[in-house]
Amino acid sequence: MLNVGKIAPISHLPSRRELPSEAEEFTAVLPNLQGTHMKSWSMHDRSSPMQPADYSALGNFRYELRKFLRASKELLATQARLTMEQYEALLALKAFAPDAGMLVGQLSERLQVRHHTTVALTNRLAGSGLITKQRSEADRRHVYVQLTPAGDELIQQLALMHRNALREGGSEMIEALHHLRKES
Repeated sequence: MLNVGKIAPISHLPSRRELPSEAEEFTAVLPNLQGTHMKSWSMHDRSSPMQPADYSALGNFRYELRKFLRASKELLATQARLTMEQYEALLALKAFAPDAGMLVGQLSERLQVRHHTTVALTNRLAGSGLITKQRSEADRRHVYVQLTPAGDELIQQLALMHRNALREGGSEMIEALHHLRKES
């Protein structure tokens, strides 16, 4: 028999009013965002109130972004047998890694994932021959990640496809962003 311990009598359970609302729970998460690059994430914005066109622009931007990401995910899976995260890692290495490579921790920051997630991701990419991993001689805790020639060639092809897709269909996203950037 399962022993669940004592169960609180119903009279001791919090009332609906004592439970945090969804807005309070969301607001409790906001301080965690304050240290990020998204310093403007605030529920207490003093700028002009949202207008119907603002909601439309925000909705259109997110819709177009989702369409782009869905198409990207399908392309990566069918043409390169990569996940979105693997593509983003290859792209970050191509865009931001110096000649010596990028530390796993730096790649974690670029991908906005935890260190252990990046370790697993880079292990899979190394197993596919798209990157190499090399421990630092000075500090064995540091692991540098670099693109292999095969990884470099693949990211060049995939990035070109993504750039072309944005050039062809990204005008709606750009238009929505322009609207959202201007003050009403």
